Amino acid sequence: MIPYSSHNWFFFMTICAFVCAFIMCLRSRKQMLRGNKYPILGIILLILSWWYTGVRPINKEGDSALYSTIYNLVLRHEWTDIKGFESEGFWATVEYACLNARMSASQWFQVIAGFYFFGFGVAIWKWMRRNFTSAFIFTISAMSFWAYATNGLRSGMAAALGTAGLAFFTNAKNPKDILSIAIAVTLMFLSSITHNSMWLFFAASLAAWLLPSKKMPYYVWGVCLLLSPLSGSLIMELGEELISDMRLAYYQDADMTIFSHNGWRWDFILYSTIPVVWSWYIINKRKLADKRYIIITEVYVLCNAAWLLVNSVPFSNRFAYISWCIYPFVMCYPLFKMRISKYQGLIGGAMLAFFTVFTLLLA
Repeated sequence: MIPYSSHNWFFFMTICAFVCAFIMCLRSRKQMLRGNKYPILGIILLILSWWYTGVRPINKEGDSALYSTIYNLVLRHEWTDIKGFESEGFWATVEYACLNARMSASQWFQVIAGFYFFGFGVAIWKWMRRNFTSAFIFTISAMSFWAYATNGLRSGMAAALGTAGLAFFTNAKNPKDILSIAIAVTLMFLSSITHNSMWLFFAASLAAWLLPSKKMPYYVWGVCLLLSPLSGSLIMELGEELISDMRLAYYQDADMTIFSHNGWRWDFILYSTIPVVWSWYIINKRKLADKRYIIITEVYVLCNAAWLLVNSVPFSNRFAYISWCIYPFVMCYPLFKMRISKYQGLIGGAMLAFFTVFTLLLA
């Protein structure tokens, strides 16, 4: 076990991000688009991040503490009931397999971290292989990345599987590309039976792949934004159906005294709006986007639109993560795949530095 605190992770992430941002600022557009054929450094960073996350001491509070307590009770045969096989069977299956192997709670968390990091790693490899290192640093610098790697374990694992599935969807050139579609559907299904909220992500991915649209998702998002402040009972019921997660009742009744903010989360909405505006600029203003990027952004915008309807619910950031998990990809994909500006490296470096500082301020 290594000495650990969240500050160690943020220190590591900050150093990587600012070094990467500085290097990007020095790179020309041609160098940004060409990337690196052998992204060895990025793969090493991914493995080190996975290892570091897995060997962390278990938190004494939060979801990870609850998960570890239940796991240890079952491991010691003091509790025999593993819930979730009916609706979230993949999560329960992984837990049961680790219990059968007599793994400790820390080793079980290492397995979950493996799904998390390598799920996102697969997506980066499929989308931006030549810029794997920079894209990975963009990913780990995102506001919610560390929280879902260490506390929101099940939703984080589900999001990583779903994102990997989306990467295979975007690589399927047409409905005849059976292998990519089969892998995509399998990963999406496993994601959805890890955490029920990911059925929304699955549905949005299918819709985006079958009917990619350059404008319609933004209109839907705009309508949901207008409806969001109302937060009436009808919208809450609609949100419950969209999310399909019985935990919503718990979040509605949660004790909000432990939070510094509650009610309509304009700050979350402002944060969520940045990729919407950026992708609209790339797709509809500059008309630079390829089909792959259109699908990625459509999934983000549709999932985020659904979250807007329930953003007044306590813990709504958990539902926002259905879209936030692909937030960094919406932002960095154009930088590595499209001819945006002759100052592309400077734009990319400034963007990475901004989001890193934003994450640190909220940590």
